[in-house]
Amino acid sequence: MSLLKLGIEVGQVARRKSHPSDDNLTHDWEVSVRGADKNNIAAFVDRVQFELHESFENPHRQVQQPDQSGAYICRASGYAGFLMPIKITFKDGNETRLVHDLVISFEKDKVTKSQIHEISLNVKNEKYRDIAISCGAKIKSQSPRKSPPLLGASSSSSSSAAPVSSGSSSRDRRDKDEKRRKDKRKDKEDDGSKQKEKKKKRKEEREKPRKEKRDKSDKKDRKKEALIDELFDPDPAASSSSAPPPPPSSSSTSGANKDDVKEKRQKTDKTKMSSKDRISSSSYRDNEQQQQQQAAKREKRATDEKAPKKAEKSRQGTQ
Repeated sequence: MSLLKLGIEVGQVARRKSHPSDDNLTHDWEVSVRGADKNNIAAFVDRVQFELHESFENPHRQVQQPDQSGAYICRASGYAGFLMPIKITFKDGNETRLVHDLVISFEKDKVTKSQIHEISLNVKNEKYRDIAISCGAKIKSQSPRKSPPLLGASSSSSSSAAPVSSGSSSRDRRDKDEKRRKDKRKDKEDDGSKQKEKKKKRKEEREKPRKEKRDKSDKKDRKKEALIDELFDPDPAASSSSAPPPPPSSSSTSGANKDDVKEKRQKTDKTKMSSKDRISSSSYRDNEQQQQQQAAKREKRATDEKAPKKAEKSRQGTQ
């Protein structure tokens, strides 16, 4: 038995018709099977079977006789391309199967293409082997089989080298596994810290406008209090400068001075409260006056709108 390698060329020619037929067939095409490099394979090929699309009348077409150039040709007409299986049967009983992609074009008048397939054949008979070689087949070189190693040598070498290699490999694996675990932990920690920082930044960005509003409101309140203090509180420096010098210290005079200080503080607190009440009452009065003015304007508009209607009614009554 010998292993041979044979080259087979599959080609096509598809032509567009000038006018489509009654069956709406737009193209005439032909598919050919021949030997590669212009080799005549008719002496070694028994028959070629072309499997057409199911829409054709006779989809299974066999060609046993080649033309003068040694090509097995299948001709037909159609309106679309399809995949065409091809079965080649040789005279020694071997078979091979190929697939050709039939292509047609409505833009070009003619489409031609070809493809070379290399097939392997196991030829048992010397007669057919010589025929195939005459048709262009080549003997396929077989790589020699490697002899198996000796059992004693392999066992001794493996037993001597096994403990060292296994121990070193297991250590390497452990080191690698530990390194991977450390890297994973580090990556997780880095990711966690990054996420915490991001959350913190988002929280600060959310609270920033609220903080600014609070600061503004606090500033306004402080300004108001400062204005009230300036308007109604006496200047402590002036009061201390204008006050007479204290009399000599004694038990009776110290008690009187304490009572005076308390009275003064109560008076200042009363003035502050009264000033705040005045401001709040004045603002309340202003709001009441504005509301009264708006109500008066509304009443005036209503009366102005009703006046012409009353006049029309009175005119209609007089008529």
